[in-house]
Amino acid sequence: MTVMTGREPARVLRASIATELSEFARPPALTFVRCATHPAGAAYARQVSRGARRVGVPVAEELLDEASSTAEAVGLVERLAVDDEVQGIIVALPLPSSVNTAAVVAALPPKKDVDRITRAAIGAVLAGASELAPGVATAVVRLLEHYEIPLAGRRVAVVGRSRSVGKPVALLMLARDATVTMCHSRTLDLANVTSQADVLVTCAGRPGLIAREHVKPGATVVDVGATYTADGLKGDVDAEAVVEVASAFSPVPGGVGPLTVYCLLDNLLVLARAVQGE
Repeated sequence: MTVMTGREPARVLRASIATELSEFARPPALTFVRCATHPAGAAYARQVSRGARRVGVPVAEELLDEASSTAEAVGLVERLAVDDEVQGIIVALPLPSSVNTAAVVAALPPKKDVDRITRAAIGAVLAGASELAPGVATAVVRLLEHYEIPLAGRRVAVVGRSRSVGKPVALLMLARDATVTMCHSRTLDLANVTSQADVLVTCAGRPGLIAREHVKPGATVVDVGATYTADGLKGDVDAEAVVEVASAFSPVPGGVGPLTVYCLLDNLLVLARAVQGE
């Protein structure tokens, strides 16, 4: 059984990014907009900031709390949108409950949308006009490619339908000629569906959701469902049970996480080059 970690493909991508950054007169700057009190958003920002520092990309944070209004959050994003010193913005979800997330995302300009959560960005992937996709979704595909897991003609099940992971993962898999089944909280007899998949990607955010019976013997399993619990960071997969039947498994933590950081920074460089071209 192969344990697929993101460390080696992340190292390769990091070296490529460092080389590309040397071609910039000034490295593009990234700003996080996130909820001040949400642990997952804070951890996400820390992880990306750590990777950014390693390659010389400056990162700033703008924090929102439960007293923040939608108008304040939208105004913040609009200011960043016209700030020439900021080349990329990541709106880390979830935002505070007091803020209308859809309104904030709508204010985010696609040319600075590093995590590709705007309608325009997702629509471009859907239309096949771009493969610039959310960082986690891109990391899933890069991880599978690194470990030479074939996708063309294979059955792929995606558990979770978020706009930042589940849906774009499915679109990227379709672009590689996989036969994709989308599963979610209302899927009947989930194990019957997932156990037919050659590749199973789970991003539901429900610790322990995927057990041995959900996995086809010899399948590849990618766990993306990171959830913070009293016992630490947990994935969707019961790892001890699943490693007995899977041929390859990407765990939480240590799987797509390290690679996601550099997929985001790679997106930032693509966007920055596009603006320079304008």
